[in-house]
Amino acid sequence: MAQPQQPVAEVQEPQVEEPTPQTPPQEPVMQLVEEPEPAPAPAKPARVYDEIHPWIAVKTNLLLDAALTPNIEIERWFGKHNHWSAMAEVWFPWYTVRQNSRAYQVLTIGAELRYWFFPHNGNLRPLHGQFIGVYGAGGKYDLEWSSKGNQGEFTSMGLTYGYAFRLAKHFNMELSLSGGYIGGPYRYYKGMFSDTHLIWQRSEKFRYWGITKAKVSLVWLIGDKK
Repeated sequence: MAQPQQPVAEVQEPQVEEPTPQTPPQEPVMQLVEEPEPAPAPAKPARVYDEIHPWIAVKTNLLLDAALTPNIEIERWFGKHNHWSAMAEVWFPWYTVRQNSRAYQVLTIGAELRYWFFPHNGNLRPLHGQFIGVYGAGGKYDLEWSSKGNQGEFTSMGLTYGYAFRLAKHFNMELSLSGGYIGGPYRYYKGMFSDTHLIWQRSEKFRYWGITKAKVSLVWLIGDKK
């Protein structure tokens, strides 16, 4: 009688796992962090000259000073953006020498209205840059040389063009030229008896059109109010 056979266990071949391909280690990726852009710097104001805030200007014409002619001017700016200024001036040489046989006596009073193209606007100093003006003046004189001379009165009016620039913190230099009309009556005389008596010879009038004034003025800006 046949014996029952034991079931034969299947012998399974061991499965060999294929090696999983390994990815090479990746280098750490550096993340670029965008830095915030710096805030724009505030806009710089126009060029500032000394940050002075004067309230008036006093001037003298150096050309007249060199001719021994004392003179003084006062100028003040005004109006919107200080485009305008008003100036008043006086000349006052009053000399006699050689027992009155020579005289240099001139009294001149004048005024001028000016328009400045580059006025004081908070960034530039006042009375700075180019300007044009209209002036009027009048006065009297006695000019005598060796007991012969002329006495008279005059009026003058015309236009001015000039330029002023910084010289120091409180000082400007101003260059200007004026042209127009000057004229008036005068009397020609001779001095007698040691010039104690002036003998009138004749009376005339003169008229002149052309250059009437030239200035190289030293300007003192007074004050520094805040």
